[in-house]
Amino acid sequence: MEHSHKPEEIRERLAGQSRPSYLADAILGGIDGCVTTMAVIARVAGAGPADLTSALSPSGAVVAACWT
Repeated sequence: MEHSHKPEEIRERLAGQSRPSYLADAILGGIDGCVTTMAVIARVAGAGPADLTSALSPSGAVVAACWT
């Protein structure tokens, strides 16, 4: 195990300085963007020609963005 799970040591870790990880944030943000884009593409592809108008509605993109 990397860290101890004793309450006093947990308190010490939480009270210490936290370092922001901009690289991890950028990677996770990029993955989230890819998942959202794929959800919108899947919605349009799965709708077919008859339902294309509803598939392209902005609400579909909003739902896909909120889902991820």
